[in-house]
Amino acid sequence: MKKKNPKHESIAVAKSDIRMAIMVSDHVQLKHVRVLECSAKLLEFPGDGEMQYEVTASTRFQLDREDDSLFVFVTMALHSVMQDGGELAKITSEFLLVYKMNEWDDLTDEHFVHFANHNGVFNAWSYWREMVQSMSSRLQLPPLTLTTHRFGVVLPSEPTITQKKVAKKKKVKSKISKKKMKKKVAVKKTAKKKVSRVN
Repeated sequence: MKKKNPKHESIAVAKSDIRMAIMVSDHVQLKHVRVLECSAKLLEFPGDGEMQYEVTASTRFQLDREDDSLFVFVTMALHSVMQDGGELAKITSEFLLVYKMNEWDDLTDEHFVHFANHNGVFNAWSYWREMVQSMSSRLQLPPLTLTTHRFGVVLPSEPTITQKKVAKKKKVKSKISKKKMKKKVAVKKTAKKKVSRVN
């Protein structure tokens, strides 16, 4: 009996998700894109080190069957950290994408979830890139141009880059605390030796 390969299973699931998204895209036309909310916050002044960033995204949708409309809400955030682990800046924006439905067929909520995750983010990406470039220059951050977003890639909903930095900081702190403890123990031992010599 052949063992199941989890990697192959995940690829198969991803392909089925994309197929469901494409089934919706065959029946829609993008009418317009609107920015509902945007913000940019400088958390720390840029230093000389390298800057790292990560983009997260979350989506939701609403249906209006009477008006044959599909509303997709895409919230994206850019999390930027410095090389030393300090959080540098955060840029967020929420987009509303309005689609006209030509046919509903047998499309379920699951179809629209995958459409929002794949097509919604893909359609909003060019507007998001422009916003990040504009906002980052206003924050006087190092030049930042987002890479091309490839269809089929699902962005994380929560940042992982800051978690990694925090984990590294904790490791460094634990190493420092261990060194301090060793020094204290060594000092106590030398103090005891001195007392015994005096006695």
